Amino acid sequence: MIRSGVVLSKLTLAGVDAPDFLQGYVTSDIDRIDEVDAQLTCFTDIKGNVIANGWIKKSNEGMSILTHPSTSKFLHEHLSKYLVFSKATLLVETTNHAIVQAVPNEPNLQPFEWAIAENPVVNEIDIDTLITHKFVLISSATSAKFLPQSLALTDLGAVSFSKGCYLGQEVVARVEHRGRVKKRLVHYDIQDGQASVGDSVSSKNRHAGTIVMASKKAVLVVANFETDKLSTETCRLTLSHSPKARY
Repeated sequence: MIRSGVVLSKLTLAGVDAPDFLQGYVTSDIDRIDEVDAQLTCFTDIKGNVIANGWIKKSNEGMSILTHPSTSKFLHEHLSKYLVFSKATLLVETTNHAIVQAVPNEPNLQPFEWAIAENPVVNEIDIDTLITHKFVLISSATSAKFLPQSLALTDLGAVSFSKGCYLGQEVVARVEHRGRVKKRLVHYDIQDGQASVGDSVSSKNRHAGTIVMASKKAVLVVANFETDKLSTETCRLTLSHSPKARY
């Protein structure tokens, strides 16, 4: 079945050590996950760059991790290196899950009014919706290249600055407390042409950033500086003046 919406891969960490193990490798606070909703989070490397992001939720099997399909294999390999001395097992589910509009009083993908479904019929969330909400879902093309702050994931609550240590925490915390985020997430509309995730953008022959989300209509750029117009080898972009969608 060909889907027009956004899909996620699911990894499950099972075992008595699952919550404590994850606490040392995600930016969010596992102790604050409730029994219903999924918690927005990031997995960072030792340099503080986001290698994958998505949601964590409690399940009957253990702790479920929902990420972009292109990062699930790499994330499995990354976490497996540290699982050797832990009483936990990491499994990859073969079925992808679509992001859909949430039904009232049903589990949400925080902080949005979205949910997941295996075989949705209607209400799938597309890339344009993610872009409108200025939400970056890291893929293999953008993995391990940007800090959470540059992706505006701190603005969405994906990072806890009060929890204990995790891999990459020292860098993420230092950047936050010094207020020195050189690259920022900016929304651009496509004037003409076609854009792809990972494309480099420029302004007057000067490198200006990288596209991290792209649809036929718009893109999100991690920009070195903000300017009204940007271009790639295949398209021209104009700064979007559309208001950011409410959660």
